[in-house]
Amino acid sequence: MRSSSIVGRVVAPVAMALLLQVQAPGAAAAGGGAPRWSAPAHVLTLKGTPLTMSPLVVDGGADYMVAQFGNVYALVTNAGGGWRQYPSTIADAVGTNSEGYYWLAVSGAVAYIAYVNAAGAVKVAYDARGPAHAWTDVTVVAGGAQCGPGQEAKDPVAAVVGGALAVAWDDNAPCHATTRESNDVYVATAPLNALTAGGSPTWKISRASLTAVGGVMPAVAADGTSLDLTYQSGGDGGAIEFIKGTPGGPDGFTWSASPRVAATVSNQGMDRSKMTLAAARGTDVTALGAGGNVVDTWVATNASGSWNAANLYKNNATGNERPTAAVGVCGPAVAYTQIPQQNATQAHVMVATLVGGRWRAQSVGAAEQSLNSMWPGLAATPNGFELVWVDDDSGSPVLYESRALCPPVVTGVSPATGPAAGGTAITVTGRAFSGASAVDFGSGRAASRVRVVSPTRITLISPAGTGTVNVTVTTPGGTSASVGADHFTYVTPAGGFKDLGGYSWAAPAIGTLAKQGVVKGTRSGAFDPQGSVTRAQFAALMQRVFKLGAPAKPVTFTDVPRSFWGYAAVEAASPYFDYFQVPGGGYAFHPNTPFDRLDVATVIVRLLAASGKLSVLGTSEAQAVLSKLTDASSIAPSLRGYVATAIKAGIMSGFPDGSFQPQRLLNRAQVAVVMLRLENRFATANGS
Repeated sequence: MRSSSIVGRVVAPVAMALLLQVQAPGAAAAGGGAPRWSAPAHVLTLKGTPLTMSPLVVDGGADYMVAQFGNVYALVTNAGGGWRQYPSTIADAVGTNSEGYYWLAVSGAVAYIAYVNAAGAVKVAYDARGPAHAWTDVTVVAGGAQCGPGQEAKDPVAAVVGGALAVAWDDNAPCHATTRESNDVYVATAPLNALTAGGSPTWKISRASLTAVGGVMPAVAADGTSLDLTYQSGGDGGAIEFIKGTPGGPDGFTWSASPRVAATVSNQGMDRSKMTLAAARGTDVTALGAGGNVVDTWVATNASGSWNAANLYKNNATGNERPTAAVGVCGPAVAYTQIPQQNATQAHVMVATLVGGRWRAQSVGAAEQSLNSMWPGLAATPNGFELVWVDDDSGSPVLYESRALCPPVVTGVSPATGPAAGGTAITVTGRAFSGASAVDFGSGRAASRVRVVSPTRITLISPAGTGTVNVTVTTPGGTSASVGADHFTYVTPAGGFKDLGGYSWAAPAIGTLAKQGVVKGTRSGAFDPQGSVTRAQFAALMQRVFKLGAPAKPVTFTDVPRSFWGYAAVEAASPYFDYFQVPGGGYAFHPNTPFDRLDVATVIVRLLAASGKLSVLGTSEAQAVLSKLTDASSIAPSLRGYVATAIKAGIMSGFPDGSFQPQRLLNRAQVAVVMLRLENRFATANGS
């Protein structure tokens, strides 16, 4: 919070019991739960009483709103640190009707205000040098035209899309009129760089809607690279229509073939209503207040092309009837003022969030208030929402702010399996991860080395566990709900090894080979994945994978007696191993000497070549392969062909620094992965 305590104000308990639950017909569950709101904070005392305020815009961490004070506009913002109120120096008066004929769009810390002046001209003012400097004022379309845009322009709205500013407005269209009150929606676009260059750009103008009878009151929002637009059609009340435009073409936008009905509202007369629209991640939400002396609050949401409408609040007393829509990390939300008819002096600032297919509304602030000064502005932030509103109950209009954190949402866990011993390096994806304090694997099992990479990505190391568990993330906004996407399954390799923590990359190979009897543990429940592999152990692995029998002329080794555990394996694999003469005659195998990378490459290629599964590379071919290694000279000339063949066949590879490191030892986990690769690629179905 940036401000002082609240003085002379009665505030309802934040995140109080839900006051309203409205079913959204056919709506799928959205978001991860209701947001947690902070206590309201007094952030600015306004200079003058605003007649209306625009919705809130959050851009680059800064907040922007436009307020209308009589015929003067002002930008209310916290850009640059701390809330301030800047005159926009718009000289044009809006005439006698002052029901919010302006809108705000922000891009790159430049605020653009779309408005209509007294002559009916559509205008844009912007602060390319910052809000404290003089503003630039340009004309989009002049008023007073006899046909087409500018005849009776009103209700302008703006959004930034595809590097351009798009301004939409409701305009009388006598050339297309079927009745005297027939109106259309027009959209004008100009490149942002043409505006900030200080000139008067050429605006491209397109007609977005079919002829719409009555007050149209458009609303726009940028959804990726398209412009989404809603407007009223069918006279006072009736349908709210939706249409999508793609930037480009001679008129600036190419519109979808025909509009779709977003909502059908009660026909009470909509002469005082205003609509807002928000779009993000393929979801649209539009909200409006419908009615004359009694105002209902309506909301319609669009997910996957299907619109669903709901009535959030009925029989609102006259006053602020314009709700504000936003789409945040916990789904669509709408802020509005609740003013019961039976107690028209008691106003509540409400926020409704779509959770599990139902709109759930909660009071963020309540007081005895002047009803026309609430104007709640809602905007999405990376981890939730921000809400601002005005209260002039004390005679000095005060801007209040409250922030909400959404519960995190987990959408993926990769990899989704790992050994029961834990130690698996995992990436968790989702939303609203900022400030994560813990990641749990089931009840009471906390992950280690948790690192919040971004609001959508966390890396960690899994704890030990069993079975399938839910991976949940806890942040100041709450704990993620358990969903199918957050499942992680602990796998115990065959043999029941419990010491494979940190070796999730090798656990499947170890489990497969243990089940086949190819690898064995060093003791009960232990595989010793970091342990080195001896010459005798590697001989045993080769014998088991390739089912080697005793050679026709076995070699008798002085250091491998018949009582040695690996006697048969050493005898079977000896044709492919180097061995050593001993003084006085005979040979030594050195069965307990650790095996290095050069030994592994040599023995494997000799065996595969002897069985006709590989051909050893010749000198020139081997040289071509080894020339890419930085330490090729450390490999004995007589063995270079074997190493080159192993590399070319994909059995082994060099290190990222370009070395092969022939004397480096392989641990038991690494050798298990190599042996399974050999089995899958070179051993036949019967193991021969």
